[in-house]
Amino acid sequence: GPGFIDIHCHASVKDEAFDNPEGVANFHKSHGTTSMLLTLYRDYTHKQMLEFIDKVKLAKKLCNNIVGVHLEGPYLNAKTGAGIATAKEMLPKKQDYIELVNSGLIKNWTCAPELEGIEEFIRDISKTGTTVAIGHSYASYNQVEKAYESGARLVLPNAVYEYPEKEQKLNPLTTDTALIF
Repeated sequence: GPGFIDIHCHASVKDEAFDNPEGVANFHKSHGTTSMLLTLYRDYTHKQMLEFIDKVKLAKKLCNNIVGVHLEGPYLNAKTGAGIATAKEMLPKKQDYIELVNSGLIKNWTCAPELEGIEEFIRDISKTGTTVAIGHSYASYNQVEKAYESGARLVLPNAVYEYPEKEQKLNPLTTDTALIF
């Protein structure tokens, strides 16, 4: 029957997706989530992200509501979101992101368009069929436009925090206008 599709799920009441993806999936399934992307935030190393992918592969065999993974970072603006006290800005490393996306589980990947090298990352990732989202960003309108031109197609509600005063006349992109992507 019909059910909820969750493309951004970090945890259940008692478990984090990183620690227990099967527990998170089962909890959400018991509350009507029929399909979900388990989400990992930026505070993990490349090695930990690979470990998470392996855990999700195993959990996916047991939980038919796991569709894949949403990586919320690590390529985010260090001034935004949870854990900003310890956040470090990470720039895309092609070898690392290709290794992750080659797992076949990454369905959605959130990034900040103002980071150096992000346009190449967006082009590379969107060619694989992974949806690229804009989030945790202080990108200008022009940077968001370039991200869209490179292949970004989703904007999270936390996408753009503010615009420089000189750009406020440009009709800043918001989640309302993101629906046209």
